[in-house]
Amino acid sequence: MLLDHYIRRKFVHPDILQSVKDKPPPDYMEEGSWSSVLNSIKSNRSFQVEASMRLSLCLALAVGTYMHDKNKPKRLAMQKRRRDAQYAQFGPQPRY
Repeated sequence: MLLDHYIRRKFVHPDILQSVKDKPPPDYMEEGSWSSVLNSIKSNRSFQVEASMRLSLCLALAVGTYMHDKNKPKRLAMQKRRRDAQYAQFGPQPRY
């Protein structure tokens, strides 16, 4: 809001500010009602497709993260076994 005030004060002519006085046009409230917004969303197919794609992406990321975290203890145990097997090869080996 402060930036908006600064920009208006610096770049918009004072006569224009005085004539408008931050009042929206009379039909502004009719265009911006919730019912008109919902109707435009329902009729706009590209918005529906984009929203469903974004939702499916978020759902896929959530499921993937859950599965990744669910298998984490098994992965850590396997990494420790591999590490221990690699380090067991170093150093003096017992003779049989």
